Amino acid sequence: MWATAELTMRAFRLFLLLLLTTNIASSQIQFDQAIAISKSDPIYPALEARQLEIQKHYAANDYAVATFTPWIRVDAPAAAKLFPNLRFASIAWSESVNPKVKPLPAHDLGFGIELTVAVDTHSLRIVNEQSDSGDDPQFGQLLAGGKVQIVTESDAKMVWDAFCSLTHHHWENYPAVKVSDVVWHLGVSGDGKFDYYYEILLDRNHFVQSGKLSVLQIK
Repeated sequence: MWATAELTMRAFRLFLLLLLTTNIASSQIQFDQAIAISKSDPIYPALEARQLEIQKHYAANDYAVATFTPWIRVDAPAAAKLFPNLRFASIAWSESVNPKVKPLPAHDLGFGIELTVAVDTHSLRIVNEQSDSGDDPQFGQLLAGGKVQIVTESDAKMVWDAFCSLTHHHWENYPAVKVSDVVWHLGVSGDGKFDYYYEILLDRNHFVQSGKLSVLQIK
């Protein structure tokens, strides 16, 4: 059983890597063409503070230094409709060897790491974060916190479009599948051996409870 589970996760990681590799160029173009957020913007202090936290992390670990892009506004119409009281911003950074320590192999360093944050327009605080891979439950937490409902396929499509925008990937054409009244699989794709999707769990009133990237071995 453990061997099967490990094989499944290895296949999932490989598929996710292929997706990221395929989309990295288009994602970076989208990022470069976005509009930088000015220091006079009301949400900028929260963004600046988050970037400082990341910089302090690198300083504490002392293994690499990070070079950052400016913070940019995320163009996410679906997310704007789902979360009218939130604004979304992204930053990217790449790691390089810290000249003060022994050099590390290039593959141990990150390039084009992206982070998207949601800022509450009332409190001006960051209330959620999304990595560029989306390989975490935080998008589901964002949906649950926003009391998002999925009743129809159009609802599911809007949620999936928001996910794609916030993670900077062009996976919008992957379909949404209703598994039951309380389960949706968004962005379904596969390679003949495994199906990959973002699984959304709902309560009986169709409000999102959680979400996570998932993989299912085809029997």
